[in-house]
Amino acid sequence: MLHRDYFFEFAGMPKSGKTTILDIVIHFLKRNGFKISEYHGGGRYAPIDKSAIESLNLYLASLAAEFILISSTRERSQFKIFLMDRGIFDRCIFTKALLEMNKIDSDEAQSIDSYLKLPRLANKLDGIFLFITDPRLSLERESKYKLITETGRVMNDNFLKILRAASLEIFKTHQKYFSDIKLIDTEVLDGKIEICADLIAKDILAKVNE
Repeated sequence: MLHRDYFFEFAGMPKSGKTTILDIVIHFLKRNGFKISEYHGGGRYAPIDKSAIESLNLYLASLAAEFILISSTRERSQFKIFLMDRGIFDRCIFTKALLEMNKIDSDEAQSIDSYLKLPRLANKLDGIFLFITDPRLSLERESKYKLITETGRVMNDNFLKILRAASLEIFKTHQKYFSDIKLIDTEVLDGKIEICADLIAKDILAKVNE
């Protein structure tokens, strides 16, 4: 069915609907007979102190790059669609955010960003779905069905605002390095998960059927 491997990344703000919509898309593609490989690039289970967010960012950037390099060079009998929940584009965004917060200096930020934009990596992505939302909505979604409402290192209003601004900045500046980046604002699409998932699934199908 597929004539080569395809890579798509779901990137952007936490609690923007990204992972929920990705799960729907994965289910849809599997039901349509496609072989899917998933990558989850969040830091929840990373063996690194989560308070050292700058080290965590570098670690996750390395893992995402490794996944693309290994997956794109490994021989297989059947081609796949690789779906990344946070990948190299997402790390460009977080690197920009950490620079704005003075967690890393400009030299480190530029080095990480340049590495992630290398054609050997960036050209492997066939499409990127960049999710943003209003920080208020993100925090509301985070606290729903939870017993606590206190903010965390990432899930706080200040960091979410920085992350939103970084997402929009990287969206503008990195289009020449990454092809087909689609910006999805789930504040506009709030409560329309199925519609959003359907649009993304159709976009992926159009790409793999070209």
